[in-house]
Amino acid sequence: MTDPLQFVTAVLSSAGVAAALLAVAAWLAREWIGNRLSGRIRHEYDAKLAELNARLKLQGESTAMNLKAEVDRLSERRRQSAQALSEVQKATIERRLLAVEEVWAATVTAQKAMPSVFVFLDVLLDKEYPEAINNPKTGPELKAVDAFQIIEEALAKNASVVKRRPFVGNYLWVLYSTYQSTLFRMIYLVSQCEEKPEKLFWFSDSLIRRYIQAALGDELLKEFESLNISRVTWVHSQFTKAMLEAMDSLVAGHEYGEATIHQAKRMEALLLESAARRQG
Repeated sequence: MTDPLQFVTAVLSSAGVAAALLAVAAWLAREWIGNRLSGRIRHEYDAKLAELNARLKLQGESTAMNLKAEVDRLSERRRQSAQALSEVQKATIERRLLAVEEVWAATVTAQKAMPSVFVFLDVLLDKEYPEAINNPKTGPELKAVDAFQIIEEALAKNASVVKRRPFVGNYLWVLYSTYQSTLFRMIYLVSQCEEKPEKLFWFSDSLIRRYIQAALGDELLKEFESLNISRVTWVHSQFTKAMLEAMDSLVAGHEYGEATIHQAKRMEALLLESAARRQG
């Protein structure tokens, strides 16, 4: 017969093993359930992450396509605008060049309108001017100068150049007009020398000097006043130089400075004053 103490010990030992087994089973159950839950959660997370990545990829591709389409549209619009602007600029430049050519042609016409007797006068000193009236060669030429006919013919030839004014700017236009007015004034004064010999001294005329001052400035006016020969050549040279410089700036697209704009206003005011005086 078994000893009761041994039996109790055996029972307790058996109970301890069972409890341990139960504890192990409970732990294993928790681990298994935890792993199942963790696996399921991880699977769901991975699935949702994959779905999100796929969705983002599609959205990214769609956004990229939309952005590319917008960029292409803007590029095409910019290209069309640049092309249209280029065509407008090209047309404007062509009209400007044509206008400059016509203004220059009109300037040459005004120069050619000068009677040939001015070539002779240009080599005379001041004290020799009075002799030109009685000279058997230059006298008849001076008396034959018909200022009104000469000026009318020159203006008729240059009538079309007025249409080009918008394309040459105000400065070049009033400079050309002042030069032309100076030449016409010289012709008119010389044409009056038979009745008024003092008119032969055209370079002493106050309006001539005001034209020079307005167009060329004070320093060049002083230079003109200091001359005693070749004044006609000087007028042609200085005005031509100023016009060519203005044409170069215009063709190059340079903006005129404040001094040039102010100078243009002075010339324009003088031209208006002269026109009002003629009409009065």
